[in-house]
Amino acid sequence: MVDKLLTGFDEPKNTVLYIDKPLKGHNLIQAIARVNRLHKNKQFGYLIDYRGILKELDTTIEKYQDWLNVLKEALILLILKVCITAWIPNIKNYQVPL
Repeated sequence: MVDKLLTGFDEPKNTVLYIDKPLKGHNLIQAIARVNRLHKNKQFGYLIDYRGILKELDTTIEKYQDWLNVLKEALILLILKVCITAWIPNIKNYQVPL
């Protein structure tokens, strides 16, 4: 049930998250995101870490940052491929003025 609340519950006004179970990777990012949601009546959220897991945060952010960089490069290549594929049929009709 706790995992369902962590990943499926969205309440932007949540301000404090008490962490007393081990979290890593995606679950850690998800937990932090739960209290960092924007809301007009709050500027930021608080994490109360009873397990000492926030040490894991730097490792997790590095891992996901690397993944995001790979994803960004793949998307750029895909966009280029789509643009080139759309442009190639028009090359036949292109004439260079002499």
